[in-house]
Amino acid sequence: MKLLIISPSFFPSTYYGGPSISVYYLSSALALLLSDLSVVTTDANGKERLSVTKNKYIEVDKNLSVKYYSNSTSFGLSFKMVLNLWRDIKANEIIYIVSLFSLQPQKLFSFLFSLKKR
Repeated sequence: MKLLIISPSFFPSTYYGGPSISVYYLSSALALLLSDLSVVTTDANGKERLSVTKNKYIEVDKNLSVKYYSNSTSFGLSFKMVLNLWRDIKANEIIYIVSLFSLQPQKLFSFLFSLKKR
């Protein structure tokens, strides 16, 4: 089973506190049970940006890969991520959308996933 988690921020981001870190621990635990788990996120870390490889998947744990995009807004949305998200959604069977502080990007992601079923 292939699972994609979409989150505005992700570990090693610590600025937003528990949500970013808990999604990392959730992902790591699920990766032990699944053969393929991916996370799509931004490099958001408050006013700072994470120093991570961007725009391609990096393996962070067994069965767990993360793709970071450059954050374009103050609430963890990347325009480049939105433009490329369809490709990631089509390649996965289950999509889990994490909303930390704003529902607007998640509404877009939900709409894109609904297109996959058509």
